Amino acid sequence: MALKKISPKEQELYKKSEKSRAEKIKKEMEEKNMMEFENKEIIRKEEDDIEQDELNLTAAPLDNCGKKCKNKVIENVMEKDKSNNKHDSFFDSEELSGTNTPINLEIEIQPESKIDEGSYRFYVKDLSIEKEVMTKYGVKNKLVIDYHITCARDGEDLTYDLKQKYNISNSSKSGFYQVYRDLTSQPPSGKINLRNLLGIKGSCVVKHVLLDNGDVFPKIVNINAEIYKES
Repeated sequence: MALKKISPKEQELYKKSEKSRAEKIKKEMEEKNMMEFENKEIIRKEEDDIEQDELNLTAAPLDNCGKKCKNKVIENVMEKDKSNNKHDSFFDSEELSGTNTPINLEIEIQPESKIDEGSYRFYVKDLSIEKEVMTKYGVKNKLVIDYHITCARDGEDLTYDLKQKYNISNSSKSGFYQVYRDLTSQPPSGKINLRNLLGIKGSCVVKHVLLDNGDVFPKIVNINAEIYKES
């Protein structure tokens, strides 16, 4: 059987193919050897760490119970971490953040002043409006009147600041309608300026109203305005 003659070009391609395959095999072997070396280094380091821990434990003295003392190396690391940690809670340091001023945590709860029923003098000290408040009648705007009331009891002058809230409404049966009429002698109608209520003074009666939750609310009734102050 006659052998096929290989041309010089085919010989050259074969040599290049063999060279490329040899280089690929060499590279794979180098990568494999490198991975084995790294794995051995990791294992060796872990073994060294374990051996060192065993030496530390062996070198630790025995206490009265015959037990080994805590590893001093671990204890020192824990103490170092503890000293480096900063506590944010002022219950630990009693200091305001960013300052060295101690916080005084003592407080005093004052009981609410009980306003007795009876006759008082008053004047309208302040006004405000709470908007879009949910009530049992739906969403309402509320007029808040801050009354300053005074009276004499057993030879002592008593003064209180008492807030009353009224749902703003055009109903003649509403609290707002009645208090506006009592303070101004006119019913609320059209465009009105509630600032005109400031400074109005006169006499009134405080009556206790029992709320659903059992609390007693001092309600101002029987308003008799003496002066209607126009701005």
